[in-house]
Amino acid sequence: MASTSGRCSAAVAVPRPLGHSAFSRSVLPLPGSSRSRQLCCGAFKTQPVESNPVRKAFLDIGVSSDDWNRASRLEPELLSYGTERVHGILELLLELGLTNRDIGTVLIAFPQAFRLSLDHHAGPVVEFLRTDMGLSREQVVALVTRFPSILGMNVKGQLRPQLAFLASLGVPPEAVPGLVLARPLVLGPGIESVTTFLRRCGVPRQQMARLLKSYPIDYRLHIRGLSAPGPSARSPSWWPGGPPSPPPPRG
Repeated sequence: MASTSGRCSAAVAVPRPLGHSAFSRSVLPLPGSSRSRQLCCGAFKTQPVESNPVRKAFLDIGVSSDDWNRASRLEPELLSYGTERVHGILELLLELGLTNRDIGTVLIAFPQAFRLSLDHHAGPVVEFLRTDMGLSREQVVALVTRFPSILGMNVKGQLRPQLAFLASLGVPPEAVPGLVLARPLVLGPGIESVTTFLRRCGVPRQQMARLLKSYPIDYRLHIRGLSAPGPSARSPSWWPGGPPSPPPPRG
């Protein structure tokens, strides 16, 4: 008869946690075994969302947790954004004069803004708006809050050609700020399709600027059989992250 005082050499299997396919089953020896304990789950430590540095960066400047939660549901990759770029864009927006509520609006409408390069996208865009377009600081704040996708546009390849296109429609330089603030999507690629359609409808060129500002035209409209020259004929990647949508209503 085997002695009951001897140490049992049986091993207990540690079950694999549900929802983590990367975990493998391991064996945990009973006390007294010469084998060291092996806990596979110890190699995979998930950082709590509450301590995520990106989340903390937004909450620290006063963005509400509701805005953060809504944005992170819309953009799950937000948690893995580089903190250096996040802090850079936040500093730029704060220096412009955006409030924590404004930044929450930008975060929900276009979270991808916070992974942009400050030197190659957001910074040059703000400089373009101030110098080339002649927008005041307050006007830049209003435009960025309402139309945050502009931060991801390329100045040389997108914004300057669009500004020249507006001038070709007869928009005088002094009227550009008012037009852009009233209809920010005139800076997007859809304006060529809209103006081509208006010309086919017989709208005189000299009335284009007034019409663009006065009427809420859908610049994302695609008209069958209508192709317009210029930037809109390029691939959808011309617009970073795809065509922009207006900011969703805040609860």
